[in-house]
Amino acid sequence: QSSLLRLYFDAKTLQDAVDLVSRMLEVPCCITLPDGTVLAKSADYTQPQENEFSLDISLNDVTMGCFRCQDAGSIPEALLPELSQTLCFPLSLWFHRQSVVNLTKASLKNDFVWDLATQNYVSYDEMIYNGSLFKFDLQRPYTCLLCKAVSGPGSQPDLSVWQRDVIRLNLHETKIISELKSQLHLSIMFYSHFPNYIFYLENPDKGDSHIHRFIEKAEQYFFSDLTDLHLCWGISESGLSSGNFSELYNHASLALHYAVHSKTGQRIYTYEDTRQARIISLLSEDATLKSEAFELMGQLSSYGDSSNIQ
Repeated sequence: QSSLLRLYFDAKTLQDAVDLVSRMLEVPCCITLPDGTVLAKSADYTQPQENEFSLDISLNDVTMGCFRCQDAGSIPEALLPELSQTLCFPLSLWFHRQSVVNLTKASLKNDFVWDLATQNYVSYDEMIYNGSLFKFDLQRPYTCLLCKAVSGPGSQPDLSVWQRDVIRLNLHETKIISELKSQLHLSIMFYSHFPNYIFYLENPDKGDSHIHRFIEKAEQYFFSDLTDLHLCWGISESGLSSGNFSELYNHASLALHYAVHSKTGQRIYTYEDTRQARIISLLSEDATLKSEAFELMGQLSSYGDSSNIQ
């Protein structure tokens, strides 16, 4: 343990730590992420085998990684129970250092996307440059999607539990965004302040297909371990002039307001939906007239689609 601590404070890598443990235990070792992705391994470590000796590496009760070793039968049996206490704490320090780096990066990206949405900047050219540092290309067409996690009818989940658990939340969100990017092959700019989210989704054809796929995937992944929650969405139009991210955000905000306060159970509203709803609201509060207005708006919408007019 003291040797591992010395490596950590000498700013050595996780690979150095694995090599040290492997030499001292005289067995092949590796360290992985919880999903099995190998972060570091000794030269003699082969493919994962059944019945490997393994220890979870945790940080604030969150499993950050796993220590594995092969040929554990060569380790004195009396030593095995002590390995957890001896190894896991010093190894968790490397994960803590990386989590601090990840949280800092996430915070900087959060601030960037929020400033972009609220037009909190002086020079748009500077925003283009800063975005490139995060591998964000602001010259591409985007659609703004706002998402809010709300409790279902009659339920009152404690949303503050996840909001307080910053490490778990960051890991969860980072993994989801990475999976969405790889599956959709689209750029995603992302802001998180649980339970509120901003997404700028690249939308090259300026249509609905990418948006529907994104929402389907996001709802499949987000909040999988939070019960009694559902997601409300507000969606802007696409294809505004370059640099008009704040207008997209404002239009998505209005749509989200309708989704959160919907009395019909509709959880996804577009900006176009809000324009129709506002027209109908101005017509009358009379139920019969409102029904006729909805029918007329549907006919107008169908005509507009077939005639390519707004």
